[in-house]
Amino acid sequence: MNVNIHQSEIDHAGQGLFVNNNHTFRKGDIICPYEGVLVEYDIATDLTYESDYRFEVQENEWVIDAKDTETFGKYANDPIDEDLYNCHLIANNNLTALLIATKRIGPGKEIYVEYDENFWHHYDHFDSLSQDHKSDLYERGSAEFRDWIELNYT
Repeated sequence: MNVNIHQSEIDHAGQGLFVNNNHTFRKGDIICPYEGVLVEYDIATDLTYESDYRFEVQENEWVIDAKDTETFGKYANDPIDEDLYNCHLIANNNLTALLIATKRIGPGKEIYVEYDENFWHHYDHFDSLSQDHKSDLYERGSAEFRDWIELNYT
């Protein structure tokens, strides 16, 4: 595997996913799989369901939960900065997912992916963000997400 895990460069993010020092990913390269247990969408999106490692692979049907899986993909963090994103998490037709480089990622660089707004909303991670990050999420969020922010934070 051409990636490794160590402390993220994002404050308070915990572990992060990094390119090995002897490797470079080019745009379009597969970085690694995102593996886990398939969970029905209704169960995985229930407010009582606890996992920070969910990715929807089939709209309103299936979610991959990587919480209890030793998969590298779950360590890609969201820097909440469009200039830093360097990969996408892509669902395959066979209910699996891959991290794909969207630009060149050099040796030793951290791998960043954009989480969708459901992550920030569902898990109340929003509380832990700086005001600048909250504003950024508000600007790029859906109308429903903006309504939720206005209801809970104004």
